Amino acid sequence: MQGPSKAFLDTTIILTREFGSKEKKKEIEFLKGKNNFGSTYSITEINRTFLRDAIFIHSILIDAPNLHVVFERLQKFPMTERRIKRCLALLDKITDNRQLHVKTAIARLENLILGANKLLFQDISIIESGSLCPLSRENVEFDYPIFKLNTSCTKIAAGCSLPYYLNTHTSKLSNLQQAISSDSKKKKLCVALAKVIANPRNAKGRCCQTLGDVIICLDAPNGCDVYSLNAQDFAVICKILRKKFLKI
Repeated sequence: MQGPSKAFLDTTIILTREFGSKEKKKEIEFLKGKNNFGSTYSITEINRTFLRDAIFIHSILIDAPNLHVVFERLQKFPMTERRIKRCLALLDKITDNRQLHVKTAIARLENLILGANKLLFQDISIIESGSLCPLSRENVEFDYPIFKLNTSCTKIAAGCSLPYYLNTHTSKLSNLQQAISSDSKKKKLCVALAKVIANPRNAKGRCCQTLGDVIICLDAPNGCDVYSLNAQDFAVICKILRKKFLKI
């Protein structure tokens, strides 16, 4: 009798399993019966997005008299629309859609920040990313009432192995760059790939974030089906990198 299949989960799936809408959670409920794997690069992405946002929200909550002020202040910060949307969604979660008092929301958020990675990866076997990103090993520090988490990375200071890792896959990256060259929605990724192909050291710093989906796909071990809610990008990346992508 064949055992449970192996599933390699990207960052969107890992986050959605705990913090997605009821509809999205239902869509991926079938993953509970599989042997799930994930990359340490997803930890890097979670640190840079989810935990960074959570810590930012906490800094607003501890200095606000009520939730109305919190939501008002949040939307005035000079952030991208995407990040504001993420922050508002998280704030709705920890306040039960704005039903709780500030002190209760703060306590819930503090517990969430301190236990996030344990919660998110509780049934996932973690594979070391070929990028060897040091940010995946950064831990949250809590010096009450302040949280700290290092998510800083620059091209000069980056201590990862990403250039070497990508250099070993140059032909695949070239094929991918060619495959998406006519897709206007993937222009940013196409430009990043061109820079890395010309010089692998260009992958360090901000370019690394643009290449996140590519890095995660490269990390997927043979024998694993790759799952992502971002089918628009992952389908073509997996096809070129010869990974089996299963659309949800």
